[in-house]
Amino acid sequence: MTRSRKLIVFLCYAKEDELRVRKLYEQLKEEVWIRPWFNKEDILPGQNWEYEIEKALKKAHSIIVFLSKKSTKKESFLQKEIKIALEVADEKTPDTIFILPLRLDNCDVPPNLRKFQYHDYFVDGAEYEKILKALKGRARKLHIKTDFNNEKVDTMMSDEGVSLVTRQVELVLGLELQYIENSVPFVLSKKLSIDKQSVVIQPGWVNEKVIVRLPEGAALDLILLWKNGDSDLVGLLRLKGCRILDEAPLPFLGMNTNLLTSQAGLSIPEEPIDT
Repeated sequence: MTRSRKLIVFLCYAKEDELRVRKLYEQLKEEVWIRPWFNKEDILPGQNWEYEIEKALKKAHSIIVFLSKKSTKKESFLQKEIKIALEVADEKTPDTIFILPLRLDNCDVPPNLRKFQYHDYFVDGAEYEKILKALKGRARKLHIKTDFNNEKVDTMMSDEGVSLVTRQVELVLGLELQYIENSVPFVLSKKLSIDKQSVVIQPGWVNEKVIVRLPEGAALDLILLWKNGDSDLVGLLRLKGCRILDEAPLPFLGMNTNLLTSQAGLSIPEEPIDT
């Protein structure tokens, strides 16, 4: 199966505009190749929200900045988000579509954003299609697949009801099997911005080792989150290791497998598990 990533799109806005931002978030979520980052959905209770926002801004492939008469005339955290976005944009080439200013009404575009072509998201017409066209341009530059022949992931099902566009990920967890079955789909769906119904768990021969079937892009996102030491993910799941099974063997991405086996009481195979 060809490796596929999702385009991470950060939604930058003021709280007064949340309802209109959520509308676009719901639209972008329907696109198989896009993973929108929306603070109301992606920040979990107890997390340091300012840290999470700054981290997401620096990881984003594109940033949509929502502008309105209210947001452009007030002091708020939005101004700090825009400042960070501009700092990241300075590292991009001039032809990169990175910051997309979206006007929600007939407001003035702030001076520091005027070099980026803005788009009006409050008039009748193909405003969504133009946003999509810009994001596809960014995705092409990153070699992210956007053409799925108009097929929706949720319609590509096997006889067992499992999406065919999936990857199998082996997780080593320090959790009870009951907790895994009840809580992991919820945690992964929130952290990876996917429908929890698409998280299919196949318990392994040891409670602490399970096979999770995820949408292709989400499976890769999970590996990257773990590899980058996402403390929230590791803390919530007590995650000890993970790897994609349908690729060449990855010994838990450089983790000390001797230490891992002693901690989890496992015998880690050299070859992917046949499921």
